[in-house]
Amino acid sequence: MGPSSSIPGQHPVEPVLPVVANPPPVITQIAPATGYPGQTITFTITGEQLEDITDVRFTKGDDYMRAVSGAITVVDPNTIQMEIYLGKEKELGVWDVVVSNADGDTDLLEAGFTLLTPAIGQGLSAADAVMSPADAGGCTLLIHSPAAEAP
Repeated sequence: MGPSSSIPGQHPVEPVLPVVANPPPVITQIAPATGYPGQTITFTITGEQLEDITDVRFTKGDDYMRAVSGAITVVDPNTIQMEIYLGKEKELGVWDVVVSNADGDTDLLEAGFTLLTPAIGQGLSAADAVMSPADAGGCTLLIHSPAAEAP
């Protein structure tokens, strides 16, 4: 115990130490900063005070994509890694990156991630390539299959 003070005839009083809250997290960068729908990517976030992060999500309006539960790895106090599945049904374009710690403190990296238009081989398979009748006028969709060339 630390020093105490007392007034004659009263009980000793222990000093009250101030409660110091942890500083809030700060995001400075995410890598990679782009991806394609349907991919699961391991992301690295750098910044400050990231050792207590409990939630990472990409947000766009009311929609979000979240790190796999329990899969946030602390590399060092200023670097974390996590896997996020980039849903095939998610809106393309720019998303904000949000981190939260156990105290409820958050930080937001505006426009930190971009969900790109997929191409075959980048989260889009040939089975996903569909043409509507409106698209078919004067256009041909050719899907090459090496198996079809076998003798």
